[in-house]
Amino acid sequence: MNPNLYSAKVAESIEKRINDLDRHDDPLWGKMDAAQMLAHCSEVLDVYSGRKPFGKLPRMAWFFKWAIKRVVIGKKPYSKSSPTLPQFKITESKSFDYEKGRIMEAIDYFRSQSKKESESIRHPLFGRMSMKDRGWAMYKHLNHHLEQFGV
Repeated sequence: MNPNLYSAKVAESIEKRINDLDRHDDPLWGKMDAAQMLAHCSEVLDVYSGRKPFGKLPRMAWFFKWAIKRVVIGKKPYSKSSPTLPQFKITESKSFDYEKGRIMEAIDYFRSQSKKESESIRHPLFGRMSMKDRGWAMYKHLNHHLEQFGV
């Protein structure tokens, strides 16, 4: 069974890893610094929580939505060179302390949603997703980026 961000034990372990992250940690791959990575992950959580609109999708995403969904909810980890949709690219400087608080709040909000609330949110590419798939997708994404910074 895949880890799921809705699990208290899993969320606790993710939050501990976030707390172990240091503003000066260098990424093992990619271009974002630690604050930008936290901002990126918060943006994704806010979209999956229904708090923020998804934004405009590139036309090619529509043609490959079945493949993208397979990557997002599949068991295989993200590759280090996974592409990022334009609306989730963070290139400007961010405050590490602010972004750390923001991601903790975004995780709490995501986890506070009831099954009915969670499953009523329509993903722009994947449609309605089960709570199990949503919790796994968010764990997988956070884990990928925490591994990027060695935590």
